[in-house]
Amino acid sequence: MKILQQFEVSHSREKVWEIFDDLSRVASCFPGAQITRPLQNDSFSGQVAMTLGPMRLQFKGDGSLSRDKNNWRGTIQGDGADTVTKSKASAILAYSLSNSSEGGTIVQVEVEYKLFGALAQVGRPALVQEVANHLTGEFKKNLNEQIVGENPLERQERPSNSSLNVIGLFMRMLAVRFSFFRSLFSREKNGNLGNRHQ
Repeated sequence: MKILQQFEVSHSREKVWEIFDDLSRVASCFPGAQITRPLQNDSFSGQVAMTLGPMRLQFKGDGSLSRDKNNWRGTIQGDGADTVTKSKASAILAYSLSNSSEGGTIVQVEVEYKLFGALAQVGRPALVQEVANHLTGEFKKNLNEQIVGENPLERQERPSNSSLNVIGLFMRMLAVRFSFFRSLFSREKNGNLGNRHQ
């Protein structure tokens, strides 16, 4: 499966590239993500925590990073597994940075992923897209904090106690869909009643 995301931040491409050059700072922008072995020879280790109903999953694995500043592009590849649920995930994340007309930076991200085990049973495209939209919003907000907010060293040293609540996002998605269809049905019903009175 593949996911495409794009967002814009009001900071220079150089400044955003500087943040992306530090995996610990990038990981701190994602809920539940943490680098456990710093980048060395283009490889690293990390973990991602998430909740799935009553279960708490913790994916641990290894990854690699390649970057091309001449074209302002980078690729992160990783594989991880949760030992409790026997779930596994692999992903390739490619990103590019371009200047926006407003003087900021447009970040384009393409993620190709595969899910195995228990997570694959609930990892339907619609839910994964909802999770991606949520993560994109969180990443953009936290990236801005990294650039203009607190000391980045303090942020790296502070442990991440948060985790990604997959079921919560799923329920939010259902609520939005239900509200839309209820509104649509209500408009159609009122329209039919109006036609009967004419």
